[in-house]
Amino acid sequence: MSKTHQKVIDSFLEGKQCRVDNTMTNGSELFLFSNCIARKDGKNMQVTTAKFNTLTTRDRLNMLPGVWVRCRKGNLQINFQSEWKDWDGEWINVEK
Repeated sequence: MSKTHQKVIDSFLEGKQCRVDNTMTNGSELFLFSNCIARKDGKNMQVTTAKFNTLTTRDRLNMLPGVWVRCRKGNLQINFQSEWKDWDGEWINVEK
């Protein structure tokens, strides 16, 4: 995980604007290279790879509390609620 970008993640979770390099938030959405990879509305949070299953995208998503994303043998998987599931990278609801 990138400690440099933790400030953006914290700002996203607090509902504030912030930008560090290629990662930014407007307080309700989290962007990587101008692609929205997470959004929240109240207690609900959704994540996506935005069709970019890259190490950097997975790194940013893994910085969100309660979200773990990995790619094993070419298969993308997400873990929330303590269970690994195959994932196509499309928008999915996760608990905040």
